[in-house]
Amino acid sequence: MTILVNNLLIALAVGEIAGLSAITRVRNATQRYELLCEYEIFRLQGLWSLEPVHRCHKYIETTSNR
Repeated sequence: MTILVNNLLIALAVGEIAGLSAITRVRNATQRYELLCEYEIFRLQGLWSLEPVHRCHKYIETTSNR
């Protein structure tokens, strides 16, 4: 009886692998998308916030060379 129950539990677990694999692929793709979006936002914020510093640095260089 124990062997029968173990075999049934193993069969049930093996049957669920395909569904779990599909769910995992969707979650993985979602996490990659979210990470890419956060990276792009961070990159654009970084470029935007450094622009005034770059302009100030160029201004200082041009005025100090005179």
